This record gives sequence, structure tokens and C-alpha cells, in this order.
Amino acid sequence: MRTLANGEEVLFDIAQGPKGYQAVNVSGPNGENVPAQCLFLLP
Repeated sequence: MRTLANGEEVLFDIAQGPKGYQAVNVSGPNGENVPAQCLFLLP
């Protein structure tokens, strides 16, 4: 699992995964690459 820098903007979709909801299709604004691959599990 990766984290983002404070204030870093991203766009993402939410999908149901094996451990609950998670962010998928993560990108920066205007479809730019995010510096690190990100996975966020939502409560």
C-alpha cells in the first residue's frame, strides 16, 4: 500500500475488493501519472 503526499491531487474510482472497498484507476489531474502506484482501502 502506498500513500500520497499531503495535498497531492488524484482522481480514482471506488470498487469492491476482497478486503472491502478500494481505489482503482488512480491518476493525477488531467490523466497524468501519479508518482507512485497507489492503493487505498476505505473504511
